[in-house]
Amino acid sequence: MRTFYVTTPIYYPNSEPHAGNAYTTIAADVLARYHRLKGDQVCFLTGVDEHAANVYDAAKAEGLSPQAYCDKIAPTFVKLWERLNISHDIFFRTTSDLHKRGAQKFLNVLYDNGDVYKGKYEGYYCLSCEEFFSEKELTDEKICPVHKRPLQWLEEEN
Repeated sequence: MRTFYVTTPIYYPNSEPHAGNAYTTIAADVLARYHRLKGDQVCFLTGVDEHAANVYDAAKAEGLSPQAYCDKIAPTFVKLWERLNISHDIFFRTTSDLHKRGAQKFLNVLYDNGDVYKGKYEGYYCLSCEEFFSEKELTDEKICPVHKRPLQWLEEEN
């Protein structure tokens, strides 16, 4: 028996799920169901990434803590997947204890192997894209090539 792993993007719960979330989840569900029909052992993972700047901003706009906001929004994803009869095996929230333990274990292995080091990252950043852009990708106005809005200059130690 073969094992088949499939995952959706990890969605940002900065708002309730939308057609794009449903589209990618349905596509992953089709793959999972196909592999189950073939007799494969399937692990189908989906979930939400509750640690994004856009989630923080959405929570702040509603006068809630990020955790309280995510506790309100994350169940809307679960309910939609139930309504769509999505056959996922695991729904992860990045604030769950299970996810935290797994991430800590993974990061400890990286650290123990010398793969983690302190550095500084800086550049022009688009909050909507959640992406840094190089000088070569930008015009003199430092506008996001996707959203056509001014970029922020961000510096962070990581």
